[in-house]
Amino acid sequence: MKKISKGYRIASALFLIWAIVDFRNYATIGKDLVAYYSGESIIWELVQDKLFQGIVKVVLAVAIIVVGLIRARKKKQRTALTAITCLLSLALFVIWGAGMFCLTSVTAEYAATRYLNGYRDFASTMQLEALNTGWGKVLIPVMRTTMQIAGGRR
Repeated sequence: MKKISKGYRIASALFLIWAIVDFRNYATIGKDLVAYYSGESIIWELVQDKLFQGIVKVVLAVAIIVVGLIRARKKKQRTALTAITCLLSLALFVIWGAGMFCLTSVTAEYAATRYLNGYRDFASTMQLEALNTGWGKVLIPVMRTTMQIAGGRR
């Protein structure tokens, strides 16, 4: 068996520790939550999510060890072309991510502005409708009297 580098062992150990934490949360906290909120289906789904995350992390830890073993057998050095290609791919991914962040922010601002402009009069219309029906008929004279009293004290 070839020697695996420390980086792969550390990464695999971290994933395994993280998976153990998820399994412990599933076994202790999750079961208590399910027992306490027995009628809620969303709690059970959240608890199962922790179990699934733990299984995925164990699979990733095993995959990291396998990649480490495969790379230890090859012993090939990276060429400059491969390194430059990886760096350019990373740079393009970062630029794309920044662009998507900016696009999402601008779109959200535009949608909020449109919503605000489109429904500016809607709140006042709803208020007038509410005051003209039901409790509004009782409250309008009280509000007018209160406003007259407050206006007389100034």
